[in-house]
Amino acid sequence: MLFILAGLLSVSAAVAQNQAESPNIGVIYGTVTAQDGLPAKGLTLNAAPLGVALAMALPWTKTNDTGVFRFEHLPLGRYRVFAEDKEEGYSSFSTGAGRARSPEVELTTEHSEAEFNLSLPPKAGFLLFHLTNQRTGAAISGVEVTVIL
Repeated sequence: MLFILAGLLSVSAAVAQNQAESPNIGVIYGTVTAQDGLPAKGLTLNAAPLGVALAMALPWTKTNDTGVFRFEHLPLGRYRVFAEDKEEGYSSFSTGAGRARSPEVELTTEHSEAEFNLSLPPKAGFLLFHLTNQRTGAAISGVEVTVIL
């Protein structure tokens, strides 16, 4: 019985020490609403850390049926949260990553959980070009188009 108690105490101490050694884990959660005010269902989101060199893929998650999302196990620091879901018509540029003054969220030791609600802009527009030879009607491929704003 004494060995069991000693084992439980040592496991509890190890868990407490592990939690004390890794307090640099944070959570970002919130809700995404579309332009019409309805929840953005099944939308892919990324959390981009700011001010650090990236050597890995960005953390990502999806919204549920009520537009709610949650990023867990994030290192503390500043982040931009943005949609990156081309099937739904949203690009990282239009939803936050490419904008100079896009909102940020910060995770600190004092505030390791942060709420971040995202309102989506209008869906991106797409230009489709179908080039054909005027005389023959044959498709022309290999043309590059640059749009400068």
